[in-house]
Parts: sequence; structure tokens; C-alpha cells
Amino acid sequence: MQLGRFLLNDDRVLAAVRFVDAVSGLPVRDAVDVSGARTRRNRSGFTVIHAPDVVTAELEHYFERFRADPHAAEPAPGSIPLTLTAQPSGGRYLPRQFTLALPLQEVDRAQPNFLFDPLEVTLYPSPSYPTESPWAILRVNVVEQATDPPVPLAGVLVTALTQPAAPNPNTVLGRGMSDRRGETLIIVPGLRPATFTDPEFTVNLDARRDNTNPTIPNPDRLINAAGDEEWFENAQLNDIVIAPGRRTVGQISMG
Repeated sequence: MQLGRFLLNDDRVLAAVRFVDAVSGLPVRDAVDVSGARTRRNRSGFTVIHAPDVVTAELEHYFERFRADPHAAEPAPGSIPLTLTAQPSGGRYLPRQFTLALPLQEVDRAQPNFLFDPLEVTLYPSPSYPTESPWAILRVNVVEQATDPPVPLAGVLVTALTQPAAPNPNTVLGRGMSDRRGETLIIVPGLRPATFTDPEFTVNLDARRDNTNPTIPNPDRLINAAGDEEWFENAQLNDIVIAPGRRTVGQISMG
């Protein structure tokens, strides 16, 4: 495929991104500024990624296909990471990093990372995200261990999971990230009572932190971490009771 022949060097399209709400799964309507590459928002509301701010040797090799010799050997799909930062406006979502695995594949729409489909990037709610009364709400304060007064930790990904003994063990019910004050909002909108007499659910919380980038993390990197990397820090808080329409608070210490 010689798509590169129709793209100017300064206007090459690397990918399109659709930002989605972690609570609803719907597209985010707020404006999102992306740093690390030149971008534009198209009529469909997607963020189109053009030339990156910094061109590495790997990217330069990839860009050769857009120039005089489109038949030159190019890197394998997904072999070049490009990390960008999303800064949502409006205060409802927290900033995050995300990584594109370039080049995207151009052959099979049914396979992941297809060039002509937008990639989904999840945005997590800030503590000021508007909540609704039927939802189970978890507000978790994340602090550095053994500090007095407690030092808040930003950029910690906190996941609410069903317990190992539950019918569907370790199912993700909701996720949130801590802001600069250490405050984390986790929303479980679709919770249904276990029985008519006992509407409460007991969950475990899993907190993950990237020690190399504590302020604006890449949540996907934290989700996929094996747990034995030096950059990775993990903590748990178990037996937290939540219920539809109830606001539950907790605190996690890390470090």
C-alpha cells in the first residue's frame, strides 16, 4: 500500500485517537490538549496525530516510507512507541500519558491497531466529576506511608475489584486516579444489589504507582505491569464495603 505518496511530510497521519469516559465508556466531549506531537481535531471529534515533537532514529526510519522510496523496508507494526500527554479541559478528567505503538497496521480492520480506526484512550474522573445518586461512590485518599502530616501522592491508579471468593473473582468494577491532593474518585455506576435484603458489596482496592513519573502516569502501563519492575509500586486495601447510592471513603498508604 502506497498511502505515503498522498501525505505531505509535514502532514503525515500517524494515528487518530478517541478519548472515552472511564465511567460511561462514551466519547469525551471536553476539549483535550495533546502534547508531544502536532494534532488537530477532526469533524468526528477524533484527535488526529501528526508529526511528533521529537523524531527518534526509529521514527525517522519509519518516515522514509513517506518520501522518495515508499517501497523501502519499514519497521514492523507496533515496534516504535510514541508517548504523548493528554491534558483535558474543564476539570472533569485528570491528565494522563498514553503510548501509540507505531506504525499502525494497514491490512486487517478486524485486528487491533488498524490505521483507519481511532484508538481509544480512557480518561479518568477527577474528584470534581459530577456524580449521580444511584451510583456507588468510592473516595480514596492516597498518601505516602509513615508521613506526619500525611503527604499526598498523585498519579496513583486505584482499581476496585470483586473479592477472590466472589462468583466473578477479581472483576474490575471501576478505576480512578489520584490528583495532586491524593484524592481519588472511583465510580461504580452499574452495581446491582446481591439480594433484596443485603445490597452491600465487599471489594478490594489495588493501588499502583509509577515511581519514575508520579504526577502524570500512563495508566495502561500500570494496568499491564507484571509487578516485579523497579519502577512499579503496589499496595492493597481489602474489605471495603460499597453499595448503590452510598458514598464510601478510605485511605491507602504507599511507600
